[in-house]
Amino acid sequence: MWFILNTVQFIMIALWTVLLILLVFLMLLFKQRNAAFFIVEKLWSPVLLAIAGARIQSEGREKLKKINDSVIFASNHQSNYDIVAIINQTPRHLHFIAKEELKKVPFLGQYTAAMGMIYIDRKNKEKAKESLIKAGELIRNGRDVVVFPEGTRSKDGKIHLFKRGAFILAKEGKVDIIPVAIKGTYKVNPPTGLKLRPGKIVVKYGDIVYAKDFEDKTVEEFAEFVKNRVEELYNSID
Repeated sequence: MWFILNTVQFIMIALWTVLLILLVFLMLLFKQRNAAFFIVEKLWSPVLLAIAGARIQSEGREKLKKINDSVIFASNHQSNYDIVAIINQTPRHLHFIAKEELKKVPFLGQYTAAMGMIYIDRKNKEKAKESLIKAGELIRNGRDVVVFPEGTRSKDGKIHLFKRGAFILAKEGKVDIIPVAIKGTYKVNPPTGLKLRPGKIVVKYGDIVYAKDFEDKTVEEFAEFVKNRVEELYNSID
């Protein structure tokens, strides 16, 4: 029963995604970038949540109203639905740092490139460094960037070591970080297999972490501090 239902759901997700990517390309063709973001935030993400039967809410979103500068959102990563959830709940246009392999995915690869997302080749340190420099340029130009510092989805639901890349970027570029905890996506869309299950998703935003407070700290200390904040947020979600 679940196999048949999930197959239908993933077909619906694929068709809806392709349709909206085509609409996004049309908006970008006419240089309507805000309209393109509207399609993703207000049409794509809520429908994907509805297809999965996911109920979503956020906590701490009011903190974002006090932030005028561009920031890095650093979140735990348990599911592909983390991307859907944070787009849906964050009242800012988000750009993602994605793995290089995403470029090869039909439609999705072209879409992410057109929207100015950043790819990282995790197998090539020099290219990865170039990608981080590009991310820094995006942020300085007023764009908010989302990173999943664990580097990949957690297979056991736990929050694992935060890698250094995003924190090198934040430290050198003096970019502040918003810790984010996402809970519930592991159940809704587990990282292994093609499964969708109804459930509740919560996106919780923490207090801003100022890069200037870590000028005399190591990158590892910076990363560990943010990881601890994310874990605290995650554990505080009911």
